[in-house]
Amino acid sequence: MQKYLKVLIAGWLLVGAAAHAGVVTGGTRLIYPGGKKESSLSVTNNDATPYLIQSWVESNKGAAPFLLTPPLFRLEGEQQTRLRVIYSGGLPENKESMFWMNIKAIPSSQAKAGANTLQIAIKTRIKLIYRPKSVQGTPEMVTEQLRWTRSGNTLQVMNPTAFYMNFAEVKVG
Repeated sequence: MQKYLKVLIAGWLLVGAAAHAGVVTGGTRLIYPGGKKESSLSVTNNDATPYLIQSWVESNKGAAPFLLTPPLFRLEGEQQTRLRVIYSGGLPENKESMFWMNIKAIPSSQAKAGANTLQIAIKTRIKLIYRPKSVQGTPEMVTEQLRWTRSGNTLQVMNPTAFYMNFAEVKVG
């Protein structure tokens, strides 16, 4: 039992150390306001090691109408840059649309020839939500319109609003 506790504590310490290093984004999601030509997101390298950064936008339904620039670049140690997000059009103007913004950070190799090393690339995936100009207000203003139903051990929510909803916590009873 004590062996497992030591492994668990070591794991927590490693996770804590990893949280303070590497490449981090300037947010957990990006709301792209309709009517704007572009939006941006900061990317910061907290390490002294340079990283190769690859960025792209994905959709569950095929091609995404967004361009991320630069799509591939070198981010020097302890530097920050901005990714520009450019909308090319074609989305519904009566409701929000959601996509996935991906940022892959590949550390530079500083290994000597013949040395065994393990390189790990980290991919950060955040929500990119397009909010048309015609969609006014905030998701918090329309939460009363959500319809909740419970059937046995299943809880289902119907969202008739124009907003994507995210729940940090749901309590029943």
